[in-house]
Formats: sequence, C-alpha cells, structure tokens
Amino acid sequence: MREKLRGKPMKVFKTEKIRNLCTLGHSGSGKSSLTDAMLYTTGTIDRLGKSDAGTLTCDFDPEEIKRRSSISTAIAPFEYKDHKFNVLDTPGYDEFIGETLKALKAADFALLTISADAGVEVGTEKAFDYADNVKTPIIFFVNKNDKENSDFDRVFEDISTKLTNKILAVTIPMGKSTGFKGVIDIIKMKAFTFSADGKTCKEETIPAEYNDIAKKYREKLVEAAAEADEDLAMKYLEGAALSDAEVQKALLAGIRDGIIFPVLTGCSTANYGIQPLLDFIIEFMPNPAQRPAVECVNLKTDAKEQRSYKDSEPVSIYIFKAFGEAGLGDLNFIKVMSGVLLSGMDLVNSRTNQSERISTLYSLRGKNREDVAELHAGDIGVIVKLKVSKTSDTLADASAKVEFARIEFPEPLYSQAILPKTKDDQQKLSTALSKLAEEDPTFKVHTSAEFSQTIISGMGEIHVEMMIDKIKRKFNVSCEMQPTRIPYRETIRKAAKAQGKFKRQSGGRGQFGDCHLELRPNVGKGFEFIDKIVGGVVPKQFIGPVEKGVVGKMAMGVIAGYPVIDVAVTIYDGSYHDVDSSAQAFEVAGSLGFKNAFGESDPYLLEPIYAIEVIVPESYMGDIMGDLNSRRGRIMGMEAKGKCQVIKAQVPLAELLTYVTNLRSLTQGRGSFKMAFDHYEEAPGNIAQQLIDEFEKAQEAGA
Repeated sequence: MREKLRGKPMKVFKTEKIRNLCTLGHSGSGKSSLTDAMLYTTGTIDRLGKSDAGTLTCDFDPEEIKRRSSISTAIAPFEYKDHKFNVLDTPGYDEFIGETLKALKAADFALLTISADAGVEVGTEKAFDYADNVKTPIIFFVNKNDKENSDFDRVFEDISTKLTNKILAVTIPMGKSTGFKGVIDIIKMKAFTFSADGKTCKEETIPAEYNDIAKKYREKLVEAAAEADEDLAMKYLEGAALSDAEVQKALLAGIRDGIIFPVLTGCSTANYGIQPLLDFIIEFMPNPAQRPAVECVNLKTDAKEQRSYKDSEPVSIYIFKAFGEAGLGDLNFIKVMSGVLLSGMDLVNSRTNQSERISTLYSLRGKNREDVAELHAGDIGVIVKLKVSKTSDTLADASAKVEFARIEFPEPLYSQAILPKTKDDQQKLSTALSKLAEEDPTFKVHTSAEFSQTIISGMGEIHVEMMIDKIKRKFNVSCEMQPTRIPYRETIRKAAKAQGKFKRQSGGRGQFGDCHLELRPNVGKGFEFIDKIVGGVVPKQFIGPVEKGVVGKMAMGVIAGYPVIDVAVTIYDGSYHDVDSSAQAFEVAGSLGFKNAFGESDPYLLEPIYAIEVIVPESYMGDIMGDLNSRRGRIMGMEAKGKCQVIKAQVPLAELLTYVTNLRSLTQGRGSFKMAFDHYEEAPGNIAQQLIDEFEKAQEAGA
C-alpha cells in the first residue's frame, strides 16, 4: 500500500523551465535505477535505491519488489538547476504496453536505456518504435558500463544497425567494467570524473589515451550537425570549420525535430554520468512550449483546432492515467495542456459533459506526495476525488470546451475464466474487476452467458497474473482460474422430419401436445421458424409455444450441449386435445420434435475460426509458418511491412488460447499479432467426437 507521506510544497515552475520525459527500454536495462540516480544526484532523495533490495523509488508496489521489475508507470518529479524534471518511469515488459502508451502521451521526449553489456534487445527495439511512431524525440542512454562485458562502441554500432543511423555520441565512457571511471563530453570535448557516490562531478582535460577515440566521435558529431542544417552542410562540404555555436545550434534543431538521436552513457547504480545527462537535457531537449501544438476538437463547433502549451490559453488538462488507491480514492495523473491549473477550479469533462471540481493539486514521487499551489501549461501533476473522469479524458474550461485524442490501446490477446471461491467473494470480485478494467484499458472483462463464465483478458500471461495478484491482495478476494471454454456450435447437413409428442395423464387434467417438424439447413441465414399448419390441426395459440420449445432446445444443444445455428424449422402437422392441450405441453412437444428431427438431419459440430495477422521479422518466417500449420491454420497471404513480414491466416480459436505466449517464445519477443472472429466451420471428426463423448458422460452423470 502506498504510504501517504506528505513533504514540503513543491515550487511552481513556468512552462519553459519544465522537462517531461519517460524512461523506456528492455526490462532490466536500468530504467528505474536511472530514475533513482537522477533523484539522488539532485538531492531529492538521500539514499540511492537498489532493485535487489526493493528500495527503488518508483518500484514500490509489493509485486514490483517481489519481481524486481516495474509493472506500472510512476512519476518522479525533481528540481535541478532551477528546472523541474517530470520523469515517467515505465515497465519494460511488453505485456504492460498500456503503461508505456500512457507515459508517451504525456512525455515531451523519451530516455531510452540500453545495457552496455547486452546491447539492443527486443524491448529496446519495441520501445524505440513506440516512441518514434508518435514522433517523440529520443535520447539513448547506454547504461551499466561497469558490467564485465560492457562495450560502448559495440552498442553504438548496434543502435546504428538495428534502430537508426541518425545517432551521435554526446558522452562516451572512459574505461569499462571495473575500470570505468568517467565520461567524455564530445560537445565540450572535456572529461568528467565523479566522486565515490557520483554526486560530485569534476571537469578535466581529456586524458591522452582517449584523445583519438574522442576525436573520432567528435568528427561524427560535427558531420551529423552539418547534415541537419543546409547552410552548414555547404560550409562543411567546402572544408570550412564549424564553430561550437554553429554545431550546437544545428544539434538543437535536429534533436527537437527528431532527425538526430543523441547517445549518452554512464552507470546508474554507480551514479556516474548523471550530471552530464541532466545538463544535456536542460540545454538540448524541448520544454513543452517547444513541442508542436496539439490537435483537439472544439466541442462547440466540432472543428479541429490546435492548442499550444501556453498559460494564456483557456485551461485544459488531459488525464493520461487514472487508478485507485486505498485511503486517497481515485488518483489521476494529468498533464496541463493549456492555461494555469489552480485548486478549486471547475472544469467540464468532454466525454460526459459533467463538471468536475479540482481539489488539492499534488506532485507524487513514489510513495510521497507534495502539495502544489498551481500547475502551469505543460506541467504534470496529480489530482484526486474526481467523480466521473477516467484515463484519456479531457477536462476543460466551460467557455472553451475541447477534447484531445484518446490513447489507442491494443486489444487483449490472452484470456482466462475467473471464479470466486465463496458467495462472499462474488460481490468483492465484481467490484475488483470493474475497478481494474477502468484503470487499465488493456485489461477487459466480460461474462459468457453461454458458459456462465467471467472472462478476464490481458496482453499476456504475466499481465493476467498481475491482475489476479491485485485482486487477491488489494481487494481481499479468494478466487481461482479456469480455462476459457470454446463456443462451438451445432448444425445439420440435410433435411429431416420428426414428430414431437408430449402426453401425460395423472388422475386429473392431462397434458397433450403434438407437432410434426421439418428441419432444413439454413447456412448463413441463422434460425427461421415457418408455420405451414392448415385446417387448424394445431391451433394458432399453440404455434408460438412450439417455436419457444424449439428455440429453447436449440440454445441447449442436442449432440454436444452447444447452441444450434443455421437451421430452418417448419411446423407442418400435429394434433391437439380440447381439454388436455396447453401452451406448456406444446412447448415440450416442440423441444422433443426438434431433438428427434435433429438426430436424423446428419448433425455436426462447428468451431469458431479467427482471422489473425502475425507480424514478425523475416528471419522467423519459417518457424511461424510451421507453427501456424501445426495449429490447423490456413495461410491466406503475406506482405512486407518495413523490416517485417505480415502473415495473414485463419486459425481455430481453440488453437489460439496460448498463442501470444508461444509466439513470443518463437520470436524472442519480436513477434506480435492481432485477431478477430471470422466465421464458423466444421470441426475435425476427432475433436467433435471427443466433445460429444464428454457431453454424453456428463448427461449420464446427471450434470
């Protein structure tokens, strides 16, 4: 549980003094430890946290401490050289992509960490793509230079080959592994060494043994700067020297336009290289006002317009993450899109058109919160106790209502059924699922009326496991998991006729109903009921009950207990008794008639087929094609998409229940897919027979 600690009020910062960044990268590359290093270097915290000890500022959730890995986005604001940094620390596992997308919505640039020993990993590639797709400027930070197999030059080449060749080194390491002792600033052409705790940074002349490598990277930096500016490019090609001021101006424009990607280095656990990183961010990375204006919809005119991060604009804020916390109610991570936000303001929710009162403004850092007097355009903070607002909602001044684009979250890929252990757990489970689905748009809940199962769906097994842990720990619910059942269907191949007759006599008034039904295949047209009774052999008032009995039996299934589809049923004959016939009797007769005719109509089982698109690098094509074939999949086509191939296929749902896990294993996490229901088709005989046998055994057992 989050400790409700309150520190001193945080200073108020104007837009140009704010830097909003999110940390991205492969799991274990040191994102959260880098955040801690920045907090420690700036004196915000007095002890450098460690992942192994469970003391990192942003990884305070019990599950994060247990797994030594982030599972949600946390905010870590701090002050440095009269600037405010809002760090959004994100998880590295791709199953928590929803948290990454939330952070990218609020960040003005991304800080992508890469381990100096491991190089570019699958999580690095995906993080780069996520940020690049939304045109967010990116800094690379090559971390862990103290590791035994660290190699900055190899990682630099790795980035150039696998991600982008538009990179330039801003700082490079002096030494590596146990010999790592500092960094060289390629822009300033100075060396920096650090005190034992890393908090003191000393500027020095570059040692002689590093002159050649520093000059090599300096030449690349100047060349990159020249390429970013047409005038400088001509000057550079003509052999003229570029001044430091010209180089820095070109770098500034290139980085903010996203055509140059700076690479810095250090070691977060030793706290080396952090001050040069922070100084670089202040000087070269954009404040909110330097980012492009954000498109929104004017709700009065329905016209699209642009909102800039300016205090002079009407107030509008965006909720990029909402979640509940015991003792505080709903917490809302917000970014001020325009204007100055003050406590006590009333803003209108653009989705619901309801007014929301802004109570106290907070700045949240791990477990600690601080009061904030006001938040200027572009700043990030926390508000509580909103009535109806959720993730992706816009709140705006009533006189200038606007709505910003909602975050587009991917659809879940893995599902399980969840069952409360006791009646007392039932209501608590319902509350927990509703709350968690509201907080995490990549977590979905629905009820299967057919099987009486509550189905929870997420981005993978780990994601669903985390949600189950939250249900048990935060909501005190005892529950168990079950496999999701496949919605097979029953239908027929040929027409057949049969009688349904119900007769019961037990001393008083009896029960009598008699109908003759014909069943015909009705492929693709669903269910039809046709009345061909002539001469009143079955009175009109009993035709409806016959249909009701047919529909009831169709819902229950006949041969395997699954609903019947695509059947036309005709009532063409029957009889009745003046005294004993009733609606109830004809309903039973209809059910019996349908069952009898169905058995003579060559019935068979249908299974749901899903259309899937699998996106994988070219090198995995053979493995993926073979795996899809083993899942009874039909390949429908292939097409290139950048460096990847898109495989389109049709696969039975029964073969896709754990596909997300298998695909990640086959592709080392590089593959992705999406799926949607397409159609039903006949299930293989062995599968159908197994389902029929199971149904018959259950019937015999009285289930």
